[in-house]
Amino acid sequence: MNFLCQHEAIEALEHLSSSNRHSLLIEGVPGCGKSYLASQYAHMLNISDIQFVNPTVQAVKDALDACMRLTSPMVLVIENLDTGVLAASYALLKFLEEPIPNRYAFLTTNNHSRMLDTIVSRCQMIHFKPIPKEYLVEQLKSFGVESDI
Repeated sequence: MNFLCQHEAIEALEHLSSSNRHSLLIEGVPGCGKSYLASQYAHMLNISDIQFVNPTVQAVKDALDACMRLTSPMVLVIENLDTGVLAASYALLKFLEEPIPNRYAFLTTNNHSRMLDTIVSRCQMIHFKPIPKEYLVEQLKSFGVESDI
């Protein structure tokens, strides 16, 4: 699947991958491809160890513990952090404040204003646009699915 409708965001990701950016905050409406493009960014960095994490305190702590134990490069994609409990964000702060080489955090959110300012300030933010209806119909047709969305 391609995301040509997100070309500006993809260009930003390509630029950030060349600078080896440690933490990204990817904002956009549900279904716009945030998690998919976060995994593509990991591929741009040539990292195959990608862990998708729910925004619960225990899941974030477990993922950070795993990240500390491993010696190989790793990407944590914490999905919809704005929907999690506040304590999950606090668990993540030290990791963002004291980056570890070859460890990356990609946070997705539907609305960054519902997140801690300290999290937002420590991340490079990229905004994804909603996917146009015409694009979705075109993609479905390319898979042989007719739709009148």
